[in-house]
Amino acid sequence: MNKPIPDEPRSYVVRVYRRTARWFAGYVEDVRSGRVQQFRSANELWSAIGGPKRKSKSTVPRKESRS
Repeated sequence: MNKPIPDEPRSYVVRVYRRTARWFAGYVEDVRSGRVQQFRSANELWSAIGGPKRKSKSTVPRKESRS
């Protein structure tokens, strides 16, 4: 049996049920394994598809607006 390559691209089906502009929920299905996982935020969605860990706040400084 072949082991999957860790960085091999994966395919997902994402079903999003939007509630408000700031909050949404849905399901992520891994096409290969058939695993279905529920999410309730962008961070949970990112985690469900195996994205790298991210800080909750941006570390990129904001540009100052021109007056």
